[in-house]
Amino acid sequence: MGMVLVGATPDIERKQRKAEYDQEYRAKNRERIRAYQRAYYKEHQARLIAKQHKYYEEHREEVLAACKAYREANHETIKERVRKYRQSERGKRARRVRDRRYEQSAKGRANARRGYTKRRQGVGAIVDFTADEWAAMLGKHDYRCAYCGEPFDLCREPTQDHIVPISKGGDHTKSNIVPACKSCNSRKNNRPVEQFLEELNASAAPR
Repeated sequence: MGMVLVGATPDIERKQRKAEYDQEYRAKNRERIRAYQRAYYKEHQARLIAKQHKYYEEHREEVLAACKAYREANHETIKERVRKYRQSERGKRARRVRDRRYEQSAKGRANARRGYTKRRQGVGAIVDFTADEWAAMLGKHDYRCAYCGEPFDLCREPTQDHIVPISKGGDHTKSNIVPACKSCNSRKNNRPVEQFLEELNASAAPR
């Protein structure tokens, strides 16, 4: 136990002894307390999250102000903590998971395609097609292939097809791109779109 304040009232002495006991107990039972906290959070996760959201909505300005003040007062400490986390195995694993999720998202695939087009064509092509434009284009086409009209799903994912192929001087722009299923994109290859549509219509015509 620590030293009791001289001249302190019995109430203050009692609170001081309790605080010292609690600190000593937590130090001796750190893992046990953490295990209990993890189990409690897992069991009551939905209620705790809802409570946090409610508090945040009711005290939004206070929370934001407190967070800002903390960041400003502990800038170097936070920076060092983040650096250590990123270098740890847990941080590296979280980064890989986050990167993989982004790469598999519609926005991630669109940006990857844009970067690929830049590398392939160098400075010769105009590359200004954005992920937001791609999302809007998918909605405009009702999430269907522009060629065969089949709807996109998990088995038929959308791809960006260039009306005028990049290899033949086409640009990676909104006016030169349509959503296409992988099958149609592959069958069209680098042929003119008119030629591919004629072949597509001929194969679909009844015999």
